[in-house]
Amino acid sequence: MPSHTLKVVMWYATTSDTKKYQQWRAPGYITFMVYIPEEQAPSTASSDNKVKKWNVNTGPELKTLDGHTYGITCMVYVPEEQAPFTASSDNTVKKWNVKTGPELKTLDGHTYGITCMVYVPEEQALFTGSSDKTVKMWNVKDA
Repeated sequence: MPSHTLKVVMWYATTSDTKKYQQWRAPGYITFMVYIPEEQAPSTASSDNKVKKWNVNTGPELKTLDGHTYGITCMVYVPEEQAPFTASSDNTVKKWNVKTGPELKTLDGHTYGITCMVYVPEEQALFTGSSDKTVKMWNVKDA
């Protein structure tokens, strides 16, 4: 692990003081971040295989979600499901319950790590791309 500090920095764009910010320390490289409206909290995904939900006001993490076996490469928030989904180098997509913590569902089908993911609301589907040179479509209602 490099000697530099890994951190999440939140800037307050609505204030006139452009130097006002918060820093949160994270143990792995942060690969993705989404905002969870129902929780009023940002969540990060990182190379240490974990999802962390952060307290916007005080900074410390509120919850750590653990379930992937390799680093998380992508994360999207699906409003209709009120859930974040993560994709990983472990070839899986996971749906999470950020309120109580456990993963709700694991979707597998890729034979190599997932490198990208997008949610398409009109289709109510996730699309994932992988190092196995395939694109898969996942119906979020089935997840």
